[in-house]
Amino acid sequence: LADLGPETITIVEKAQATRHLRESCETPDGGRIVNDYWTDNRTGIVWQSRQWAGPHIGYLRVRRLTTG
Repeated sequence: LADLGPETITIVEKAQATRHLRESCETPDGGRIVNDYWTDNRTGIVWQSRQWAGPHIGYLRVRRLTTG
């Protein structure tokens, strides 16, 4: 897991201060998968992620729209 530092992202026209984390994984056949997470250090909320969902789907991007 690599810490890529602070990054501001915009979700539904609202800026969120986050920390960008990158997870790099290697598959048994030597492939590489990279997942990204934009988190709030204070609350632990993951505001946005980009994660590998498999060869038929590819990457999914998920965004959190509320704090609740």
